Amino acid sequence: MIWCLYNCTYVDSSIIKQSFEFFVKNNKIFLDLENADLNINLHGRTILPSFINSFDNLLATYLPYKGKNFPYYNWLMWDNELKSSQLFEERMLLDREDLYFLGSYRNILSGVSFVVDPIPKFVFEDLIESLDIEILNDFGISHSPASYSLNWGKGIKKEFEYAKKNHLPFIIRVAEGFDSESKNSIKILEELEVLDRNTVLIHGISLEEKDVETIKKYDCSFVWAPEVNEYIFGKTAPIHYFIEKDIRVCLGSGSAMHGSLNLLSTLKFAKKYVSDNQLLLKMILDNPKEAFFLKDSKKLMHNSEANFIILDIVSPNNYNFIENINLETILLVVIKGKPIYGSKEFQSLFEFLEIPFEEIKIKKKLRLIKKDFTKRFNQIFFKLGKIVEFPFLPVDLG
Repeated sequence: MIWCLYNCTYVDSSIIKQSFEFFVKNNKIFLDLENADLNINLHGRTILPSFINSFDNLLATYLPYKGKNFPYYNWLMWDNELKSSQLFEERMLLDREDLYFLGSYRNILSGVSFVVDPIPKFVFEDLIESLDIEILNDFGISHSPASYSLNWGKGIKKEFEYAKKNHLPFIIRVAEGFDSESKNSIKILEELEVLDRNTVLIHGISLEEKDVETIKKYDCSFVWAPEVNEYIFGKTAPIHYFIEKDIRVCLGSGSAMHGSLNLLSTLKFAKKYVSDNQLLLKMILDNPKEAFFLKDSKKLMHNSEANFIILDIVSPNNYNFIENINLETILLVVIKGKPIYGSKEFQSLFEFLEIPFEEIKIKKKLRLIKKDFTKRFNQIFFKLGKIVEFPFLPVDLG
């Protein structure tokens, strides 16, 4: 079966192209086919590659926790308070499957098709096939170089060597606090000889310019999570140094419990520090592809995988439209050639591809979503013993 989208405006981080059309066949995009079994006129609306969220703790997809000791001195102080809270106890009523379900749709509704969940992969690898979103499934991982870090993986050196040998990212948190160990994170990692092209550093709120120069020296990548950083620490990384030194910066939402609504809210939050919308788009499209060694291009090119979103924004001629992306403007999310979520006007596409769906409302907008979403949602409420209004999933099951 072949379907075609035409009369649309294509946007990626390097081009805006009017009167664009493409075909989808066997979950791949083709630019040179002549006929399709289903043709959909987008009337100038905008189509983009779907987004990459470079940092989200899906296991912490629950209500935001506002601690009493803000701003926190380091991540451990926050974590100890969170885990002794009634809210955390409530979250523990849910299974992993429930939390990853909530986390996947928190991202999907935001136009995200791919998530990096930097936690030991044994936590989620058995769930990957059941999720409607893609998750980075192989990498080296260590929590942080601090003495009070979580005991993840086989140790910093061994995890780094595994990643380097297999051409995979090595992911580690740095400077997630203001104590001396946090501030010396980069120095410690340099002494351990684990800074390299495949190293991906997260947070960095107490880094100084000399640290950023070291990151540039080794061509590391950096994941910036400004929304959750300020929610917990009242401060984020010195992102201007990273931009000045042309370091590969990726944007991550962080988790819902840590104060992030979704990747779109983080994108808007980032505007406090970065005025260049084209650069921000690069942080959720191209830079993650390079940082995490993703094979598929994040451009809708011939024979690329069909991962894209459609926005209710007509014929933009510059990148300022990014500031207007929200849950209401996202009209369709396609992952691996299959519509997962979309507005009523795309019902013919769901039916054409024989994808069972149901109707929900998001912010009073009627939307179609893969069947059994409502059932899963209600099962979560049953386990909690009450109905919870999740701010990141403003769903009216109607």
